[in-house]
Amino acid sequence: MNSVERVFEKYNMRHAEDLPELYRMQVGYHLKQALLLKKQITKIEHALRRLLKSRLALHLLSQIPGIGTLAAATILMEIGELP
Repeated sequence: MNSVERVFEKYNMRHAEDLPELYRMQVGYHLKQALLLKKQITKIEHALRRLLKSRLALHLLSQIPGIGTLAAATILMEIGELP
């Protein structure tokens, strides 16, 4: 359970508008922070994909069922370049 859910549970409410002002502010800040983090993660993922797109090893690893681009990139970063 995250902090936003805990605030709603504490006051047995479902909408931020129904919360006391201080908690409305807290929920708003948490939601803005979560949105910012999501945008940052998306930018990092796109940058990784662009950087690694031309790597043959990445392509070969991502052909293994269950291994996507990001998992293949993680494997390459951990083990280094393949010969």
